[in-house]
Amino acid sequence: MNDTANSTGSTEEAFADDIGIVAFEGALVEYLASLDQSEQEAFEHYLEAQSGEDGFLDALCERYPVFEKLLMAEMRSIVDEFNVLTTESPEGNSQLTS
Repeated sequence: MNDTANSTGSTEEAFADDIGIVAFEGALVEYLASLDQSEQEAFEHYLEAQSGEDGFLDALCERYPVFEKLLMAEMRSIVDEFNVLTTESPEGNSQLTS
């Protein structure tokens, strides 16, 4: 693999990570807003205690299925918006222009 391919792969990986972070934060805000104070504290405690563990996201989604639904909806929304922004217009020009 050449340097250009490595750079492209790294850029795509970073972009995917950024999308994941945005989706996670969006779901987090929405989920926390739906909880009462004691539920928020329990959820935040779980996040703090488990966030560095292997399989964290899977375990989080299994334990908090409503959060999982919000996270999936956020990711779909971001992907849908990205697809709209990168779709070619009828004139053949990308909608992403400077």
